[in-house]
Amino acid sequence: GAVALIHSSGDFLSKAGMIGEERPLILICDDSSVMEEAVSMYCGRKPLIICRNASKEQIEAWMDKGCAVGVYGKSADEFDEKAADIKTGYNAFFVYDGTIGDAMECMAVCRRASVAFRQKTYPFAAICISDDIDDSIMNACAFVQRYAGCVVVPFCSREKLMPVLTLAANIYSDPRRPVQVEPGIYPINNPGKNSPVFITTNFSLTHFLVSSEIEASRIPVWLVIADTDGTSLLTAWAADKFNASVIAKTLEKTGIGDKVDHRTLTICAYVSSLKEEIENESGWKVIIGSADASGISPWLKKLDPSSLV
Repeated sequence: GAVALIHSSGDFLSKAGMIGEERPLILICDDSSVMEEAVSMYCGRKPLIICRNASKEQIEAWMDKGCAVGVYGKSADEFDEKAADIKTGYNAFFVYDGTIGDAMECMAVCRRASVAFRQKTYPFAAICISDDIDDSIMNACAFVQRYAGCVVVPFCSREKLMPVLTLAANIYSDPRRPVQVEPGIYPINNPGKNSPVFITTNFSLTHFLVSSEIEASRIPVWLVIADTDGTSLLTAWAADKFNASVIAKTLEKTGIGDKVDHRTLTICAYVSSLKEEIENESGWKVIIGSADASGISPWLKKLDPSSLV
């Protein structure tokens, strides 16, 4: 994500230089002279500039340097008038200058105009900064759901930020592509050479449920994730995307055999019919685990370590 700097003292300019160049930069400052100096120093990084008191000439100059600029307005019409008056107006963000409730209504109107009437609209930049972090996060979630293109929130823990990221990832994902995780090896609870090896698909919900149950068991496990185009276990099995050949290739490609001293693989009970084929294709011994994720923890606690040999 981008890092936003809000001007409050003289160290504003030096702090901008402390942010790694791999991070997109947002500069927020109501003093146009200070912002002018900041832009001259950091225009090469193409920051998003939000300056309430900037003149039309300054905004145009900043846009000419390749920067995106936030333009304040109390309505979509007012913003359209300001943007139309700016020569390079396509590189503008709409920053609503009013109450949150009015901003929500304005953003919905703009979105409707864009989708239903094919009218030109601009992205919104929502600044959700207050002394109450929880309040800021709730406002940010509301703006994400109302099509904000950029949301600025206070620096906070991952747990606080998770609702905003989850909303953004789910609302703005491609519905034609299942949400998926990277195939590979996921060590859980610090597994070792004698730990069990599980395998499942890379559908994100499947991964989340299986990994959560393994973690809750507190038993070390190697979880191998096969690439099934983000489909769930039974869907992948029915579509022949989770078969003996795919599993054997996944075991070889991930190199899981180098991490354990045994060759025993645990599969879900729902695909137990694959047992013999997997053993023939891969050379691994296959044992049948629980059918549902909720049964993983009890199953692991009853597992005889000698069965992995």
